[in-house]
Amino acid sequence: MPNLRIVSDNALERAASLTASSTAGALAASNLVNWKKSAFWRATGTSARITALFATPEPIQFAGFAFCNWSPTVMMRVRVSEEAAATNLVRYSSDFANGAWSKPSITLTANYGPAPDGSNTACRVQFTGAGQAVSQAAGLGAGVLCSGSIWVRGTASQTIAVSAGGVDQVFTLSGAWQRLKAVGKVSSNNIFAVSTGSGTNARDIQIWGAQLETGGTCTSYYPTGASAATRPAGYIDTWQSYDYDSGWAPACPWPATKLRGFTAAQAASAYAYGGGTYARHWLPAEMQARGLAVDINDPDNVQGYLEACSMVAGPYWSPKYNAASAAVTVLDGSENLQTGGGDTCGKVGFISDEVSIDLSYFEADDRAALTAMARNSAVYPLLLSVFPNDPDPARERDYMVYATRSKSSAIGMKYAAGYTTSITFKEV
Repeated sequence: MPNLRIVSDNALERAASLTASSTAGALAASNLVNWKKSAFWRATGTSARITALFATPEPIQFAGFAFCNWSPTVMMRVRVSEEAAATNLVRYSSDFANGAWSKPSITLTANYGPAPDGSNTACRVQFTGAGQAVSQAAGLGAGVLCSGSIWVRGTASQTIAVSAGGVDQVFTLSGAWQRLKAVGKVSSNNIFAVSTGSGTNARDIQIWGAQLETGGTCTSYYPTGASAATRPAGYIDTWQSYDYDSGWAPACPWPATKLRGFTAAQAASAYAYGGGTYARHWLPAEMQARGLAVDINDPDNVQGYLEACSMVAGPYWSPKYNAASAAVTVLDGSENLQTGGGDTCGKVGFISDEVSIDLSYFEADDRAALTAMARNSAVYPLLLSVFPNDPDPARERDYMVYATRSKSSAIGMKYAAGYTTSITFKEV
């Protein structure tokens, strides 16, 4: 079981942009970077996408949401791009019928079937013999290192050649869509091409998404039209995997808290009264993110739309040993009042959690790290999970808080080689 984790630095506060695929009125994605329960983002339906771009790479090993109305069956997909900006030099990168492409004695059928991105834009290419190619002048100087790629689908065991700069590299097809990648230095034959190579047999294949870029690495595909196009740093579209892709995974697989006095739909949004939930995804390794995309799908949402107050993304800190003990307290501002007639009346107050952790097992390095975090102002919240990815989802839920330090805590010597501290975190 992983030890406790603390995300003390929210990289989203430095995002160059934070956008949502849909927004209900003025409840914009920008509300996700504050820690107010009264200011939140709301989508127009039960699926949405949040995208963040960073001007400089940010360390990311966690992405999650605090105080959201998602159901226990909600699924979340987290993707990270570490890619810098890159230019696709090929024109009309998926429109091979365009005159920018040379294709003598070759039969092409545009919009023949589904492409890798799901659109009906794959192009059928019928080669009749050896040496035939669909090609485009690269426009690069001799000796320049370049990388070319193209998606190809054809009969299994067929061979197809791809040329980046004029040197053929031969690939064997599998029968499914494959992204074929070639790297080379520009020769006197300065072209990007997909061809039969030296094969003498006819070929009947589908192609889509050509890309040529300088350097020795094929980066994620970016479409072009009449001119070359530059993919922004950290760009993440709707279908590619990029440097990290979690796939669809449960975001908050624990039972929702039921609140007396609220309907099922109201309880999800009654954040000030203990409603709502947390969603989380822990990456297996820290990444230097230029872009972050989180897709959410919650068809069982009882309100019919997604909503969240805060989003957190950043690196996490974890000690060598977990807390010696941990306690959760429900802070309830409710009051019981008596009337002149002797009746007891209740005034419902605001509810939040408080988690106290005893870190007597800390070693010196962990004590120093915690001390450094404790020196930050208690005004700024952090995300604490005492039992991340616990086999018991309810325990993970109960000991996860987006919180501030509720009081100063001493970090002192318990004995010659050990330290003791108890720190309390109060949910915002």
